[in-house]
Amino acid sequence: MSVRASIVTLLLAWACAGSAPALTLPEPAWQPRFTGVETARIELEEPRKLVLHVARGDLRARGVRGFATPPALPGTAPLAPPGRHTGETVGQFTSSFLREHGLQLASNAAPFGPVVDEEGMLMDVAGLQVSLGRLVSGQTKDYPALLLMADGRARLARPPFDLTGVVNAVGGFDIVLERGVPLFRPPPEGARQP
Repeated sequence: MSVRASIVTLLLAWACAGSAPALTLPEPAWQPRFTGVETARIELEEPRKLVLHVARGDLRARGVRGFATPPALPGTAPLAPPGRHTGETVGQFTSSFLREHGLQLASNAAPFGPVVDEEGMLMDVAGLQVSLGRLVSGQTKDYPALLLMADGRARLARPPFDLTGVVNAVGGFDIVLERGVPLFRPPPEGARQP
């Protein structure tokens, strides 16, 4: 879901960080999809063919809210192999998550493991995750997180986290853009992501 100033910022920042430093992105042709939510498709040819599907949302718009994968209930699913993890949540394909929770827009957000080819197995989240005020996964290493607050604000934060007022949160490996400045160096030639 689009979230803070918009998830578009994060996705475009990722594209910039994962491409040549002088990459120029075309202005997205935003299309309204739902109340408070717009999407766009951006196609790049350089430094290689890349298609970005981006979304942005107004967290103040009626009906727009964030939602992170909830914790697994005991006995709801088998533990994904190799079975050396705690099973914090049930892994789902993005399309299944969207349908099950009656959402209009969904995106993969937090890193998780183990990675398997089927859904419906217990997984662990790598980093902070909060779903509707319930802690799903605690702080891991120095991974930052996107925090969605009860008052409708959103912010990117680094640990240690103050969870006061946090309704939903999803972690990630790193922040790629801060105050408009890419934080990653260009990847090695031919790499697909930073």
